[in-house]
Amino acid sequence: MKTRKLKILASLGALLLSSGSIFAGPPVADHSKDKTPIQPLPEICGPWFAGFNAGVWWVEDYGTNVPFAPGVGDHDVSFETGFGINATPIGYRVCEMFAVSLETGFYQADVDSVTLPAGGGLFTATDGQLRLFPVMVNGTLTFPVSDRLTLYAGVGVGAVYRELEATVPLVALLGSFHDSGWDCMVQARAGLAFEIADCTFLNVGYRYNHVFTSPDDIAGHMVEAGITFMWH
Repeated sequence: MKTRKLKILASLGALLLSSGSIFAGPPVADHSKDKTPIQPLPEICGPWFAGFNAGVWWVEDYGTNVPFAPGVGDHDVSFETGFGINATPIGYRVCEMFAVSLETGFYQADVDSVTLPAGGGLFTATDGQLRLFPVMVNGTLTFPVSDRLTLYAGVGVGAVYRELEATVPLVALLGSFHDSGWDCMVQARAGLAFEIADCTFLNVGYRYNHVFTSPDDIAGHMVEAGITFMWH
């Protein structure tokens, strides 16, 4: 009788153990040995960059007292649509949103006409150009829009070598003139940059440049496109 009771208790115990394992589910695997320190994602593009931009340049009318009939007032010079080229030989991304760069460039617009002061008349130029050779230091802010699209805006300051020459039909004191010199220049620019490949960006944007000269400042507007490369 006692042996029979022991067999029954043993069977009940085995049944309880098996039911407990069923409700408990499969054993939990120990992944403690698999854990490794979290590593940051590798940065593909480094902080250094270089680039090139080119575009169409419009120059506002420029007043100067150099050309013809000196002493009678400023002569207004108007320009045809020109072009601009800018190169960034080196730049550095200080942080994710701010970068500094060195930039050089060349701008040219043909002289369209010269207007004499005090109703002296408008004369169409037969030759002449305005040329600018700037050297700028720029600061640029970037604002990510998506994984590949970035909005940028920046300003720059530097020096510019300016050349202005024109030739108009010989009427009274009219003829040819040339003026040149170093001036201070500032600029502002904004646009969009799109990453077309790793560390390679295409950009389109607008640029305003302002040359401080006498007696009248020179203001220009440019719609530009370009490419930028980044590296370690």
